[in-house]
Amino acid sequence: MNKLDITILGISPGTQYYGIAVLKNGKLKDRRVKSFMEAWSQHKLNAIERVLETLILKFDVTAIALKSIPASKNTEGNTKVIHAIKKLANQYDIKLSSYSIEELERYYSKEKTLNKEVLMSGVLEEYPEMIFEHKRELQRGNPYYIKVFEAIAATTLCSHEMK
Repeated sequence: MNKLDITILGISPGTQYYGIAVLKNGKLKDRRVKSFMEAWSQHKLNAIERVLETLILKFDVTAIALKSIPASKNTEGNTKVIHAIKKLANQYDIKLSSYSIEELERYYSKEKTLNKEVLMSGVLEEYPEMIFEHKRELQRGNPYYIKVFEAIAATTLCSHEMK
């Protein structure tokens, strides 16, 4: 790895769906929603850890940008997922930064309005390749791709702070 290479893994965690994004030297290399629909179990946690570890190794991740989970949604499963992410960051000596949804929305907001639409529009402006996911999110009745937008926003804010 070149000393100037910065690869950030963005994660918007959850126990059923989580968004991931990989930003390498300012370019979006990967993004997706990963689903784990089975009931909470150690097997499910292990599967989540394997997916994240595979991404860390595949992209030679140098930083993790994590969207924090609000206290109102902090379940035992979410706590274990966050602990697993911290363990992986420590194991691979990766810088870990955590951002609230308000911090991510504020990063993209040019005005006082903070909401997920502002966040998605800001991400779309910066990464036009997200047009498909943006259109699908607007058409869906329940949020799905928002997790990817949150993961991308976290990587972008982390990248901005590292410069």
